[in-house]
Amino acid sequence: MQRSQVEVCNQNVRLLRVILNAVFPSVGQSKIDEMVDTKAKQVAEEERTGAPEEEKKPLFKEAVDLQLKDLQFLKQNSENLKA
Repeated sequence: MQRSQVEVCNQNVRLLRVILNAVFPSVGQSKIDEMVDTKAKQVAEEERTGAPEEEKKPLFKEAVDLQLKDLQFLKQNSENLKA
């Protein structure tokens, strides 16, 4: 990973900590830091080892499916509000 990529990753980690702490203040800064650090290490390891493409595709498909469900929910709610 290049130095600029590392700087961006570090900045993203800091921003994620701030956002999560603002949204979930009752969790506590130390627990949020621990969770973010754990996930950042996991992502970095996957980038180094190069996770197979087959493992990445289902996650994308799941994300699309979740977004479609959210969209359907929003459409139903907007139709209910109009009625």
